[in-house]
Amino acid sequence: MKLASALCMDKNISKKLFVSEGIKTPKWILVKDENKIDYSIIENIGYPLIVKPNSGGSSIGTILAHSKDELKEGVKEALKYDHEIIIEEYIKGEEITCCILNGEILPVISIHPTT
Repeated sequence: MKLASALCMDKNISKKLFVSEGIKTPKWILVKDENKIDYSIIENIGYPLIVKPNSGGSSIGTILAHSKDELKEGVKEALKYDHEIIIEEYIKGEEITCCILNGEILPVISIHPTT
């Protein structure tokens, strides 16, 4: 159970596992240095984009970027929370999570951004 939790907290590894099992996931890139971002890859993904820390929860340091300028600001913000960040394709929809704590399934929660 601990390994599953650790893997899920690393978004890049989780997404690679999903792809290897044929599970659809938004297109993404992993960024470790804001000065080495390949914007041609990002242009192929297209705007809007989600920028977020690679590890941790889904809401802290997460930014929706509609332009290159917003993306640059989002990268700076996300890097405050992690040394690796994910830039991924935005998929409109509802975010739902379900946690398990000490073997107990907690209620399903819908996550709504404040902006």
